[in-house]
Amino acid sequence: MTRIARNKTFLDRDVAKDVIRQDPSTLSPSDLAAYESLNGILIPYEAKITKAKEGTRDKTKYMLFCTENLRIYDTVDQYLQDRKELVHNTKQLENRIAEMMVLNSDSQVDFLDDGNGF
Repeated sequence: MTRIARNKTFLDRDVAKDVIRQDPSTLSPSDLAAYESLNGILIPYEAKITKAKEGTRDKTKYMLFCTENLRIYDTVDQYLQDRKELVHNTKQLENRIAEMMVLNSDSQVDFLDDGNGF
């Protein structure tokens, strides 16, 4: 079974052991503030083994669902590493879109006009 656990944050003790890999009570105030700023972006994603022919049953693992890019991360560190690339690519994309908008307004071409007046 998998589900997004909206009733939890990744700073809850059972979630933090998987995604931060330490007890949240041992975090420094600056780290805690940084993690709290990510609460709306990273939502706990629970994967639970409920039945098994062999092996462990009722085992739960938490991951993080990112609302910015719709990816699932194992740890907060993975998200932070990926975020650097995400921010860089977003800036490049915004610059290219702005360039295209300038080119379109300069050329006075209406791409929606098919020549029939519609």
